[in-house]
Amino acid sequence: MELKNRHGQKVSLTTDEISLTWFFMTGMEMNKIADWMALPVHAAYYIKQRLMKKLGVKNNSEFIIWFINYRETSENEKAAQSIPERRVGIIK
Repeated sequence: MELKNRHGQKVSLTTDEISLTWFFMTGMEMNKIADWMALPVHAAYYIKQRLMKKLGVKNNSEFIIWFINYRETSENEKAAQSIPERRVGIIK
């Protein structure tokens, strides 16, 4: 999925980054996000860190503001919205 970062530059997000964003914006804690994505917790944090770097945001507050601004823009453009599905997996 191609979006614009905080600076207006186009960025491409992976399926994991999109899923993590959706879960994070619903208020889900990172350990629960990792569980839903069938990932170790440290991998979920890494995906979030990589995502925030792509978006040009430095902290959770900026991440939330970016999401709200992007959502307003995409709703005005009638962008399709998707809800991630739960992955099934065993974490060791």
